[in-house]
Amino acid sequence: MVYVGIALIVVGMLVGFTVMFVNRDNTAIGWLGLIPIGFISVLTGLVGILLSGPTDKEQ
Repeated sequence: MVYVGIALIVVGMLVGFTVMFVNRDNTAIGWLGLIPIGFISVLTGLVGILLSGPTDKEQ
């Protein structure tokens, strides 16, 4: 999930800003909208990894 989020952020930024500089703002809004979804995916993946990690209990 973390890698999917990173990919969404990278693709959203690269394509979104490229399309924005070509003056196709309506298309750029859709691509730039992937960036927050990518951050949510990264956050969810990291929380999942941390919560499901091994428990080291000393006895």
